Amino acid sequence: MENTMKSITTKETVHYETGQSFVLHHNIGTNSYPDHWHDAVEIIMPVQNAYRVDVGRQAFHLREYDILFIPSGNPHTMNAPQAKGRRIILQCDPAAAFAAHGSRNGPLLLAGPRMFSVNDDPDVHEIMKTLLLEMWEEHMQQNAYHEITIQSKIADIMSHLAGKQEKDTDLHYAHPVRRLEQLDRLNECYSFIHQHCSEHLSLQNAAHAAGFSKCYFSRWFRESTGMSFHDFLTKVRIEKAATLLLDSSLSITEVALEAGFQSTSTFNRVFKQRTSYTPREYRHMRQGQC
Repeated sequence: MENTMKSITTKETVHYETGQSFVLHHNIGTNSYPDHWHDAVEIIMPVQNAYRVDVGRQAFHLREYDILFIPSGNPHTMNAPQAKGRRIILQCDPAAAFAAHGSRNGPLLLAGPRMFSVNDDPDVHEIMKTLLLEMWEEHMQQNAYHEITIQSKIADIMSHLAGKQEKDTDLHYAHPVRRLEQLDRLNECYSFIHQHCSEHLSLQNAAHAAGFSKCYFSRWFRESTGMSFHDFLTKVRIEKAATLLLDSSLSITEVALEAGFQSTSTFNRVFKQRTSYTPREYRHMRQGQC
């Protein structure tokens, strides 16, 4: 992966057919797509020729049958090679996708984009590749109840994504009761941070709320999420600020303070680092899409 900068981003509306919560595309040719974002979760798998997808500042160079998972709300560009290629692209409603395998694992799938390849994650990659190919076959044949079959396979993919995330962040335990207790505790921490992110929330405050010592909580949170407490808190504050910026009655300073930043200068710097836009640029861009 490498760093890349973004151009002006537009919101794409994903149109689901009545009664469905997913869209399957067989993307053929050399068309590229400029910077855009949508509420849908997206999974991309090239089946002929390579494909490049830039998600935020990360560039993913997909070879044939590499699989890229993009959580909802992530701006991304899609760059096809000049030679003709084919891609399977799945877009699905995140609420339906996460509900399909249980709400406990939903937050774990929102950390960021992730690529799966035969070299790095052979077992998970093979399962997801098989499921995507089977989904496309069902979609093409249009057998009776094919929508239900595809939705079931989407649930399987999300379940394997969650399982991989748990394994990588040390959330797997031999005893299932312990595992569920750990996930419940982690979700309580997520809720606490979201509820208090506007305040002067310190590591000590969060540790006390979780019933842990400061040192143990810091280590446990990083092992459980793959992120430090500070990075996660900043992520939550930036997401809240992005929502607040849509309200034109609020000044940039008011947005910064309400999102939990102590100064406008810090807010401007961090927002630019995380999104590639200044708050003012982001507001102008999003208001132009309304």
